[in-house]
Amino acid sequence: MKKVGVLYTGIFSSVFVLFALSFVPISLYSAKKPYNDAYSMEVQALKGPEMTDVYARFSTADEGAFPIPAQLKKMQVKIKDQDDEVVFILNKKSVDIVDGMATMAVGDPSPQRMLYVQSHIKTTTREVVLMGEAPVLFRPDLVVSNLSSPDTVKDNEFFDIEMIIQEVNHDVGATATVSLFDGNEQLVSMPDVYVPAGEQVTVVITSLGLVDIGTHSLTVVISDADPAEYDDTNNTYSFTVEVIEHIINQQSSFTLTYENYADYSYSYSYYNSCYYSTSNGKHGQWDLLELSADSDGEVPEGVIDEVWWQVETEAGIRHEKSTTAVAPVNISETLISYHIYDPGQNTIVDINAYPLDGLVQYTFRQQTGYYYSYSYYWGSWYYYTNPGDYVDAQDYVTLRLLIQDENLRIGGEATAQLSSTPVNEHSSSSGSSGSWWGRRCYWSRSETTTYTYIEGSATGTLSPAILAKSIRQAQASDAALPATISLDGTYPNPFNPETHIQFALPEGQRMSLVVYDVLGREVIRLVDGFMTAGYHNVLWRGQTQTGSPVPTGIYIARMTAEDYGHSIKLVLMK
Repeated sequence: MKKVGVLYTGIFSSVFVLFALSFVPISLYSAKKPYNDAYSMEVQALKGPEMTDVYARFSTADEGAFPIPAQLKKMQVKIKDQDDEVVFILNKKSVDIVDGMATMAVGDPSPQRMLYVQSHIKTTTREVVLMGEAPVLFRPDLVVSNLSSPDTVKDNEFFDIEMIIQEVNHDVGATATVSLFDGNEQLVSMPDVYVPAGEQVTVVITSLGLVDIGTHSLTVVISDADPAEYDDTNNTYSFTVEVIEHIINQQSSFTLTYENYADYSYSYSYYNSCYYSTSNGKHGQWDLLELSADSDGEVPEGVIDEVWWQVETEAGIRHEKSTTAVAPVNISETLISYHIYDPGQNTIVDINAYPLDGLVQYTFRQQTGYYYSYSYYWGSWYYYTNPGDYVDAQDYVTLRLLIQDENLRIGGEATAQLSSTPVNEHSSSSGSSGSWWGRRCYWSRSETTTYTYIEGSATGTLSPAILAKSIRQAQASDAALPATISLDGTYPNPFNPETHIQFALPEGQRMSLVVYDVLGREVIRLVDGFMTAGYHNVLWRGQTQTGSPVPTGIYIARMTAEDYGHSIKLVLMK
């Protein structure tokens, strides 16, 4: 998976300066005849490597009374010498007008030669003659003149690519699409990048993330230029980025067990003719999922970035939870302990790290479902429920657990295949004993238990690298475009030393994301330009625009785009 985030990323986001491109005539005049007032013509002559094309764009003062026809009766192009003598004439009849513009190729005149264009529009009552002139100009030529990118990045680490797109023929500007490819896979596409004649613009791709370890051959491609370019053989720029593994994916040996008491029913009754009678029972269903694992090597020694787990059965994803910034509950030279309890799922995750031994032992326990019991003994009732949503696995159960630190990843995926056994137990007994007030006491007892016992276990090795990669790829492939624009939040928050700011764009547009201090002073401009549609993730490392660290305190991130404006509070704690 590759993310452009925009990590999307994302995917995975692009920032650059946009300008509006419009058809601008170099020079224009019309024959000053009364019947010419309804129409006007703009002329442009663009020279390619082998041919010069003349463009005539027409407009009308009244589309209803004076519509632009589908064809010109005739189009004529003249070239004059320095003495104003005509040295070349080209006539063409029945020239098509498409989207208000007629085009005619005139060979290969020298640059800056003036072309004189005469167009004949045939109306129902008369023939309108329009005249204009334009010098021969070189078509635009866009190139990547400079690109900066890190040579080496860590897997799934956000980074930026900055490039300069330059128009090198100095006559005409152009609008084009700038795309980034990883091999044959398109990572980013940025339409409508405008470069004025002879000038350059800076295009920045932000929050780019690459996952696959190894050397990535990246290529910037300039395409769909308008007007078409003089030279389209220099529209690519290739470079490489090496992705290295910065997180240690540490394997674990594990044991996974699951027990399910489905449709559990228990009843008990006792009758004594002399003294009393009592009955009680338990009804319902409950299950227990447990994992114990050992991991040798590196150990977390401070706050764990994230602990994530997911429970899946044949019915789909049953439970999912992510907890960030997990602080230790106990720290000593020999033991660092972490404890997570989720009351909604009745789940406990315990992590014990032994720094001196290089050992991490962790357990997962989720007991879910419900049951209740009741008994009648001298008028008393008892009722009990167990919290948590019932997992109710029948065929298999899969637990995915990921413990992720800045430099260490532990956990993986474990699956247990299940088998079921119907249980139907009944026993009863009766008899007599003693006497009470001169009469004999008779008693009877009855006990019945029915349920389906579903259980399974598995042992083996957990691989966190496979789990983390598959999760990221699934999230990227399943992601749809957001329905509305939004500034979604940050994580972690409070943070130290960096935080991710998340926002969504339903379509590509210009926007800004700026961080201010509590006095309203601008600290850093994280985004200022065009961003592609999708879900984006921008990293702020707690620094100013010049790279200086900011002090502990409260900061405001404000996003503006078109009519949207929203702010969120960031808390930096050092």
